[in-house]
Formats: sequence, structure tokens, C-alpha cells
Amino acid sequence: MRLVIIVLLVLVSNEIGALDFKPFPSANISVDQWQDYRNKVVETCGEPQQIVAEQKLEKFQCAELGVNLAFTQQGHPAHPAWIARQPVQTGDGIHIRTIGYFAGLEPPFAELFKQYLELNEKIKSDFETKNTAQ
Repeated sequence: MRLVIIVLLVLVSNEIGALDFKPFPSANISVDQWQDYRNKVVETCGEPQQIVAEQKLEKFQCAELGVNLAFTQQGHPAHPAWIARQPVQTGDGIHIRTIGYFAGLEPPFAELFKQYLELNEKIKSDFETKNTAQ
């Protein structure tokens, strides 16, 4: 019985509303999987809230799900790919769950993912500085 409860908790914790935060077991996916997930994001969260043309990214902020997603556009070196981030407050700090998937080349995706991890560290540092100042 305990095993069933633990399995259910793990399954629930990986879902964000109607979307799976971790929809695939591996970061390397097919173009069809990328498109299907993007379609699901549009159905759940609406059209992108921000298109950053110079970065060739479209960004979704699903406030009701507490997740931010960035999808690459045609012309981005990592296209097709996406990064999903979900901030979680933990005690006196913040943790940002981050996951990404790519259907193109891995090296440009790895660079994009690294940029988001660096952004996460800046956000966490800013959060800690703000909390320390109060």
C-alpha cells in the first residue's frame, strides 16, 4: 500500500495541471513530440506572452500552473527545443525546477540550457539578497 502511495505522489509531482513537467524520459525527442507538446502548452496556457525575435524564442507564462516555458523558433541553433522552469519556495530560499528537451542538435541545446541555469542562479541570488535586506 505504501509503495502505491509513493508512486502516485511521484506521478502527481511531475505534472503541472494538464501538462507533464517531465513528459519524456530522455531530453532527446522527435520533432513530432516537440510539436505535440507545444500544441498542448498553447491549449493549456494560451498563445505565447512574449516573442523575443532577436533570441528566436517564444515564452509562455502559465501563472495558474506556476511554470514558465521557452520554445525555440525557426532559426534558433537549438531548434526545435524547449526549456521549462518552475520556481518553488523552500523554507527561506528558492529552488527552480528546470528541464529541457531537444529534437535538433545537442550542443546548441546544451548551451541554451546552460544559459537558463545561469539565469536561475541570478534569480536565486537576487531572491536571497532581497530577503536578506528585509
